[in-house]
Amino acid sequence: MLTPGWARRADDGSAEFRIATALARLSFRSGVDGKRVVLGLRPHLVPVRLDGRSWDENGGLVCWNAGTLERNLAQLLHRRRLEAIRLGAEDELLASRTGATLEDVHHFFEGGTDDRRIAELAHGLACVECLELDPPKSDIPIALPSAYGLLKPFFTAESMLRALDWLPRDRSLRLPAEIPARLVADDVEAALRLAWQRLRALGIKLPGRQPPCYPRRGDGPRLLAALVIPLTFGETRRLLNRLDLAPETELEPTIETAD
Repeated sequence: MLTPGWARRADDGSAEFRIATALARLSFRSGVDGKRVVLGLRPHLVPVRLDGRSWDENGGLVCWNAGTLERNLAQLLHRRRLEAIRLGAEDELLASRTGATLEDVHHFFEGGTDDRRIAELAHGLACVECLELDPPKSDIPIALPSAYGLLKPFFTAESMLRALDWLPRDRSLRLPAEIPARLVADDVEAALRLAWQRLRALGIKLPGRQPPCYPRRGDGPRLLAALVIPLTFGETRRLLNRLDLAPETELEPTIETAD
């Protein structure tokens, strides 16, 4: 394990560090046979048990390899989803103790970050115990694709959505396996149609009568990777506030996130 001092020295204020920290602090809690279970990032990186303190000969949760960051995040999502279903924690699939900013995600989505550095930092930060860093803050207006704003609720812990009074307490929002599968296949519009139908069925107020079009090709896998990155509580609130528009309003090509 690494000390918190290692993390503080590694913090250079970059988007890469904040994204890596958000991924390293992934952690959902559940109970199995009366025991508390916490699944962080480490078991997906190396063959260790859930507590990350002893080796696991089977290493059944390991899914990270030498591939691209986009591919590894897609595999991470798939493996965590299966484990969350098994542990009864599907509603907290991508819960994290911290998050990145919308500005960070924008840079990542547009290819303005160093993917290799994010992966390397995430490996190190996942080995830091008691990592307590102040959540990043940002009030810079960011224009993200409407597709990101529409899909992000499915990639957000339900506890956060309820704390923001966005998801009714008697409703549940689960990530359908078809949404990430469509994004991996670069069929973004199919993913948007499914998300639109699910949100409408939940009674969520959405802008316009139809899901937005997505003319850009080749973005699906990158969009999925961006969606896996947890946001802070405040940044999630900024994003969701922009979805609460009049039903007849046409959705613009991008969602501005200025307060």
